[in-house]
Amino acid sequence: MRNKLKKYFHHENENFTLISHELNKHAKKQIAYEKASKGIEEEVSITVRFNISQFMTSLGNQFDNNVIDAYFKSASFKQQQGFKIEGNQISCTKTM
Repeated sequence: MRNKLKKYFHHENENFTLISHELNKHAKKQIAYEKASKGIEEEVSITVRFNISQFMTSLGNQFDNNVIDAYFKSASFKQQQGFKIEGNQISCTKTM
């Protein structure tokens, strides 16, 4: 049975990789905005928080909401450095 469903497992991993990339891109934009608004030019560690709904809106119709929810519950998200879910927000700490 697993062999018959193999392509679907791989497809989910592809989605998770793309969502992970989009999440990193969104976080970097938020961090750049935060640094610019505070006038910080040197490399520092910054924590930003943004609503999950804001991130989902930025994705548009690329992914079904169920896929995004599954990503946030997956090991792929938990292994991602610097990200965590805090209520209805995503917290991200990065050095940039």
